[in-house]
Amino acid sequence: MTAKGLFSIVLVDLLLPAAIVLNIYLHFYPILYGCAFPRSPSGAAPFRLLSLADPQIEGDTTLRKYDRLIPSTESLAALPLPQRIPAQAHTLGVKARKYGKMLDLWGNDLYLRHIYRTMKRHTFPTHVTVLGDLLGSQWIGDDEFFRRAERFWKIFEGAEGVGGADLARGLATGEWERKLIMMPGNHDVGYAGDISRPRLNRYEKAFGPYNYQLSFHPPENASFVTKPELRIAVLNSLTLDTPIWDQSLQDESYEFLEKLEKGWKEDPAQATLLLTHLPLHKPARICVDGPEITYFASHHGGGIKSQNFVSEDVSDKVKGWVFGRQSKGVIMTGHDHEGCQTVHFWDEEREAWGVRTWEGWNGDTKKVVREVTVRSMMGEYGGNAGLFSAWFDYENNEWVFEYTSCSLGVQHIWWTVQVVNVITAIWAAVLVLWHVVDFLIMIPAKKKTVPEEKKKQ
Repeated sequence: MTAKGLFSIVLVDLLLPAAIVLNIYLHFYPILYGCAFPRSPSGAAPFRLLSLADPQIEGDTTLRKYDRLIPSTESLAALPLPQRIPAQAHTLGVKARKYGKMLDLWGNDLYLRHIYRTMKRHTFPTHVTVLGDLLGSQWIGDDEFFRRAERFWKIFEGAEGVGGADLARGLATGEWERKLIMMPGNHDVGYAGDISRPRLNRYEKAFGPYNYQLSFHPPENASFVTKPELRIAVLNSLTLDTPIWDQSLQDESYEFLEKLEKGWKEDPAQATLLLTHLPLHKPARICVDGPEITYFASHHGGGIKSQNFVSEDVSDKVKGWVFGRQSKGVIMTGHDHEGCQTVHFWDEEREAWGVRTWEGWNGDTKKVVREVTVRSMMGEYGGNAGLFSAWFDYENNEWVFEYTSCSLGVQHIWWTVQVVNVITAIWAAVLVLWHVVDFLIMIPAKKKTVPEEKKKQ
């Protein structure tokens, strides 16, 4: 067998089939996994929320650590030769890792964009939310913040944030599939102990408002007098606990909660969907994260430095103000990258709120608040996307909520597909060039053989 024949076999029998199979998986994984929004008995749910959490876009700060490890040209030149050669080798290694990280950041942006575009294309959401931690660090300057924000909008290409006109209208009906409903995460603006007005201002400038309410109404039913309403409340939960750096920021969040409480009705035709970043309190071993709050040192203000959940006391207040004790609703959060599903219910015997895992709950679902902590869409956590459906059951006079999820797989799958595509393309190009060269070589050879054959005749 010739070398060219071997090249052809590798291309046709190995590379092309592998590229086809991998690309089919990458671009059609929602279909292959049967990912779809839960459907109502009458068909597609009128409210379909594509839920994404914690993309955490990294940037210059992750590259800067490599720059600090690279010595200057002058300092290298000043070293004796026996020391200079190992130092130069070390410098080349650091530079290689830096360029590798730059490639990783570029690929991560494309990976996240692929998840968003593919899920939208195959599942047809009516609404989209990104549940905080849009960026990877609150400790960055304005220039870096807005550079990452620009990358964020390239990842979510074609989307736009909720604007002032949307808030003035107050309705989340109509053409909303292009809008992103977002709220700040701790990596965007900080926890209570370091959150500040300038950080929230730049967040709002780049991504839109927080602490607001919208209303969604399902298609009308002529036999139903009351118009069902799904309240969509977007809350900045990072400012709810104390000690806090800026008290005015906490006041804003509590004023918004008061408005939600005043707008609550003891009516099954009204339900609330609370979107926020920090999950509400749960006892240990309910989710991967347990309850934990750490604080800055007193000379740094003594405020909250980090927290896994909103504190227990504040969580109970939020549930009472937003949902009442005998109301149905849903909370969707991010923050815990592993994801978690729980049920909050009012325990009449203890006269206190209780929490159970969703899988372990076997009680009535008509008067509970379901909390879905959406697993992160980062590659390390499988590129997850949540699919939340809501519809109003006119026969039973109640809102129905269902949730499922869909994952692409770790980022190495995306990279594998791209590498196989590049190798296949190069392999095919080399093979085509090989054939072209052989063809061009054969033409002169044929021209020479023709006169010789005529002479023999």
